[in-house]
Amino acid sequence: MARRHTPRDRHAAPVVADALAGAFLAADDWQPAAMGRMAKRALADRRTWTVAVAEVVVRAYPERPADRPRALAELIAATEPFRRAMADPDRPPRVRTWYAVPTQMGARRWPVPPVDDLAALATRLGVAARHLDWFADRRSYERTAGDERLRHHHRRWMRTASGGVRLIEAPKRELKDLQRQVLHEILDRIPPHPAARGFRPGSSPLAAPDRMPGPASPAPRSTGCGRCCTTPPVRGPPRRTATRTSTSAPICWAASRGWRPPTPCEALGCRPRSRRSSGPMPDRGDRV
Repeated sequence: MARRHTPRDRHAAPVVADALAGAFLAADDWQPAAMGRMAKRALADRRTWTVAVAEVVVRAYPERPADRPRALAELIAATEPFRRAMADPDRPPRVRTWYAVPTQMGARRWPVPPVDDLAALATRLGVAARHLDWFADRRSYERTAGDERLRHHHRRWMRTASGGVRLIEAPKRELKDLQRQVLHEILDRIPPHPAARGFRPGSSPLAAPDRMPGPASPAPRSTGCGRCCTTPPVRGPPRRTATRTSTSAPICWAASRGWRPPTPCEALGCRPRSRRSSGPMPDRGDRV
């Protein structure tokens, strides 16, 4: 399916690489000749450099990478034919037509349900796509919402034994139900990585260094759950997401942007003063 798109930077390298990735994935056959024809239509450029880029892509991805369009765009942008074409001052590539191709999951190593894109995830969770985007709060609207009914978490401050303060954020019923559905229907079917020692019966994070190769070192601080995305970033799009479940890129994008409460500074912009500093806790009670 083709669609017109007119951004101000249609000649920028990341935009051109994204357009080529969509054109390659929309080709009838995963062969350089067919991929090059689609790329020429997307750019309205009859030069042969797009075929050279397609040849590099096919060597790197012998099978169509429908589950990782962003990784494909990064590969395209790193190829030498693409760089030479972008450096041409007389005829720089320019996006004329965008091709939107649905993403798909890769080969599944465990009996997880197929969730190809965000629409499929919303259908499985029993919510509309717009509601899924609202629960994920990808634009951080929750931190500025004045009405408590628009927030997805109950927040309250607690005193710690050391005299500091700690923000407790508990998901409300609707978000909690969605999280449990994802846990029981998807994540519970995937065994955790052997190096993941926390929150496992009979184990402890203190045992992690003993299972690591090489000399003993402090236990690493994992940034992932060890089951769906091994190293997802906390903020921003997943640039090199290693998904053990072959989850499609849009799902990883949503998971890295949402499904977690914001940090205390993001949520409130400030925090109560601890006992070691002057000033009382907020007089609105412990519920924020």
